[in-house]
Amino acid sequence: MNSQGCYLTEEPEVVNEFIEFFENLLGGQQRSQFLNLTYLRPWARHIISNEEGAELIRPVLRSDVKGAVFDIVEDKAPGPDGYSAAFYKAAWPIIGDEITHAVQVFFHTGKLLKQINATLLTLIPKVGLILWEIIVLYLAVMYFTRSL
Repeated sequence: MNSQGCYLTEEPEVVNEFIEFFENLLGGQQRSQFLNLTYLRPWARHIISNEEGAELIRPVLRSDVKGAVFDIVEDKAPGPDGYSAAFYKAAWPIIGDEITHAVQVFFHTGKLLKQINATLLTLIPKVGLILWEIIVLYLAVMYFTRSL
């Protein structure tokens, strides 16, 4: 059933209604109704100024992206791609434009490249690969007895 109360039976109609419903639900299109938030003001601890609001929605600049990358401590653990912040800083003249573009697209569209959000997952079995004989021999060589 669509938003007008009509039953849809054809696949293209159902697909279009489905997409339209979730676009409206998730904010894909601007909502037409006005939302009055004045009743929330008494509970707001801080209301941002117009200047702060403008700062939050301004376009992300190349200098913002570079500043964020260069603010990361170089010897922190690498990300899922295996590269540390030191690599990104050293390679910035080569990769800076691409990284900046990806970040700007994200802030403009709200969509993140799948490759950026990739996670490496390593499954480590709890048992089965341990060579107990070698461990027991090593412990014996080091004068550990079975009574320990």
